[in-house]
Amino acid sequence: MSIQSEKRRDQKKKAQKRKSTGSGGNSNKLFKKMTEDHLDLLQNIEFILVRGYRRDESIDDSLCRDALSVLLYDKICDDPRVQNLVDGLMEVREMQDEITDKLWRDALRVILQSIHTHSTLNSGSRGYLQFIIQYII
Repeated sequence: MSIQSEKRRDQKKKAQKRKSTGSGGNSNKLFKKMTEDHLDLLQNIEFILVRGYRRDESIDDSLCRDALSVLLYDKICDDPRVQNLVDGLMEVREMQDEITDKLWRDALRVILQSIHTHSTLNSGSRGYLQFIIQYII
């Protein structure tokens, strides 16, 4: 196989992976729309995640991901730290009547994508939390 063929194959694989993980153009459009039009909602969600971490330093990026997954995909998690994050996120959701379920879910997706962007998601990884904590008072 030629080097050119290998490069094309690798590019195809990367494109398929972006498509399957949602890190292609649609998520970029969603990110842009949400950060331009609903930054306050994103910051409220991030505040809850940072608050949880400040209260319990054992919280890491994977637990934040799990909390968002519980809300987005109806997953079940027995970890009380995740449940505390979920409870806090639900408080934010309940305080904002004007936000539709679609908008709420879009905001959760954007935060989830940010976690994937800024974290290795290994046990104990806090790359995402360390990234956002500098913006949250």
